[in-house]
Amino acid sequence: MRCRSGISPRAAIGHVSDRKWFNEQPIEGHREPFVSIAIQELIDQIQSEKTVLIFGAGASLPSSAPSVGALVETISSEFGIEVDGLGLPEISALAENQRNRTDLIKLIRRRFSGLKAKGALLNLPNHAWKGIYTTNYDELIEDTWPACARNLKLVYPGLRLIARRFEV
Repeated sequence: MRCRSGISPRAAIGHVSDRKWFNEQPIEGHREPFVSIAIQELIDQIQSEKTVLIFGAGASLPSSAPSVGALVETISSEFGIEVDGLGLPEISALAENQRNRTDLIKLIRRRFSGLKAKGALLNLPNHAWKGIYTTNYDELIEDTWPACARNLKLVYPGLRLIARRFEV
């Protein structure tokens, strides 16, 4: 992996939806669509040095990270717990109570081992983002920086697995 220069913030975003508007349907209680700006117009206005990126689980899926549903199934299978509509926090708590936290963490770490950043994540270091926040368990964002000259300062407010802020 290497740092590429000359990539615009538009390229750093990656795939853009074919939909012309972010939300063409009004949100309940609102008369107008929530955001009535063309996606391309928004992309053209992005200035990386004034932009804070916020990543959730979906950002890691193109890099073959497991989805929340896949993690729930993995925990269900390993700990013999019936899913029955349980979310990740609920099934994790049951698994921890049934066995122990160490076994649960080891299982989750195995599911995330060996991942390599792909797609738009590889373009992140090419811009001087004002900040980056993530709630992801994986370290794919951090892994995109070593090959680049830019420094990445990690700031961990509270628990590392809850949220991370990067100062770039």
